[in-house]
Amino acid sequence: MAMVNRRLGLLVWAGFCAACGARTELARGGSDASTDASSTCAAQPWLLFDYSDGTAGTFSIYAMHPDGSSFHPLDLDGARGIWPTVSPDGTKLLYLKIVVNSVTLVLRDLATHAEHALATGLNLTKAAMSPNNQLIAYGNVPDLHMVSADGTGDHVLVQGGGPVYADYPVFSLNSSTVYFNKAGSLESIRTDGTSLQVLSQSTTGEGMELGPSLSPDGTKLVAPVDCGAFELRVFSVTSLPGDLCMTGTKLAEITSANVGADSAAPSWGPDSVIVYHDGRDLLLVDAAGGAPTNITSQLTTSGWAGNPVWAPGCAGL
Repeated sequence: MAMVNRRLGLLVWAGFCAACGARTELARGGSDASTDASSTCAAQPWLLFDYSDGTAGTFSIYAMHPDGSSFHPLDLDGARGIWPTVSPDGTKLLYLKIVVNSVTLVLRDLATHAEHALATGLNLTKAAMSPNNQLIAYGNVPDLHMVSADGTGDHVLVQGGGPVYADYPVFSLNSSTVYFNKAGSLESIRTDGTSLQVLSQSTTGEGMELGPSLSPDGTKLVAPVDCGAFELRVFSVTSLPGDLCMTGTKLAEITSANVGADSAAPSWGPDSVIVYHDGRDLLLVDAAGGAPTNITSQLTTSGWAGNPVWAPGCAGL
């Protein structure tokens, strides 16, 4: 099973980007950003992702529409960032700010550019914001943390240890439950720390890579899974607990791996479209199946795009 050592992943990734600017790593607003903002906004949705054109020092967060239009770097007031998530109401940006040897989880107001730090440390990983905009879950290897959006009450929600990491969270639509990856297993826990469940019961040796992304109606999940081959699979929430390779439906095969970063990072967007990254590119695929479409091939001849996330079209990006 191609599990990634996440404790070293960010350091390796950051070092690689600092050297050549060609690699990074991003479910749409945390993958459960099906909210009033995204459902009522008539504007074309955004994709946010980590990007470098291959020039040293160019990696950061970029935005564009899924048709490739309006491609531009996100204005972070001169800072660089990775792993963005837009709040469900489209008003806040959650990301990891990279400054020399410092990594900080930051919540940024997209209108005023005001920021406040939520956590600092070299072991921080992907974060997600609850649909009610009140809670944030994030990885701080080896543990999964929970903190209020105002930065108070930070605590360990799920404890890891050794090579067992709890990370890549995504909230349920009612904000009461967090789905996450723990050592290749899909698990869930209520935000009050109760009802911890193992949702993947492997009989085939498969393991989940990264975390899941929830469909806008909350009934399905998409996740990258090692089923002998590395696959993007869709499965019903009601089929869990279960064997992900037996109950899920293969949507696409992940054909190549990244250097210093994870692959796939799916994000379920509006109109049943899923975005994910494979190799150096971002691909779109219909949740019902069909051939994936590469949407960044003209941007990645010498660079890299990855870790995509959806954001409402009316978000100030």
